[in-house]
Amino acid sequence: MCWKNVCLVLIFLFLPGIVSAKERASGPDSPTSALGNEGAKTADWLYRGLEINYALLNAADLATTIYGLRRGAKETNPFARPFVRSTPGVILVKGGLTFGVLWALRRTREKNKGLAFATLGVLNVIYGVVVRNNIGVVVKLN
Repeated sequence: MCWKNVCLVLIFLFLPGIVSAKERASGPDSPTSALGNEGAKTADWLYRGLEINYALLNAADLATTIYGLRRGAKETNPFARPFVRSTPGVILVKGGLTFGVLWALRRTREKNKGLAFATLGVLNVIYGVVVRNNIGVVVKLN
């Protein structure tokens, strides 16, 4: 169980390395920021916070799902059912999908910041509801 946490932490640690050349080129004196320096810093901070929250919610979803399955719960997600039989398999798939979504949203953010923010916000809400549901199922099982 400990190595799955290590995998998720490693994915999370390497996530900031996925920065576009455009973001690297725009320094504090760069005129490319439409929001100004302070607005760009706030937007970056907020976006990174949403990314961190999304990664943590995915980790919580994974942990509560595995915990519930070991206590007799059934996976209701038809796409995840084939993977839940193997703990390493579900960890790899969940970690890979989380990383892939964050990578795709970073790419989207280069062209459309509003869409990336909105998508990440909606995903955070959805995964918050999923984790809340998982916790409810686990509480009922105990």
